[in-house]
Amino acid sequence: MGVEDNPSTTLVNQLKTCLPEACCEVLETSGTGSLERLVILVEENRCSDIVVHFGVDSTSDCFKIEKCAYNEADFRCADERGWKPTKQTIDPSKPLGVKTHTLVDVDALVRELSLKGFPVRVSTDPGRFVCNWIFYHSLCSVNQKSVFVHIPVFAVIDLETQLSFALTLIDLLGTL
Repeated sequence: MGVEDNPSTTLVNQLKTCLPEACCEVLETSGTGSLERLVILVEENRCSDIVVHFGVDSTSDCFKIEKCAYNEADFRCADERGWKPTKQTIDPSKPLGVKTHTLVDVDALVRELSLKGFPVRVSTDPGRFVCNWIFYHSLCSVNQKSVFVHIPVFAVIDLETQLSFALTLIDLLGTL
């Protein structure tokens, strides 16, 4: 949907270079593909105490850190594998739309990042596309200390600033 070159891929690839000891993986932009890879990373014990996800919000003018994810897959377009669920639960054992919160203190994180000069805000709407899908799975199945960050396109905030933001965020997560 208008994002041919996903900046989150570039950002994660840069993080691989800066943080060689960390598990930095680019996940497929598909419900099934992203979940399959996340499960493998967990089984291989490659996920740390805190899981950080990055996704693009092409309409945003700042970084947005998500507080919660919703038990709803309602893709506005098909994912990379052609799947396009409509008003579908992610976990059929829970009601459609029920939200799950991260255990990370997002308000404190945003406050600290703002003090460091980054344009960032708290968000409670990760959409209902693959970002929400993988964040919901991460919170419910992998680690409730997961964080999801929506980043803008590089035309809005350049790669250097986004990389500095991501490294600062990761550093702060170790102290909060």
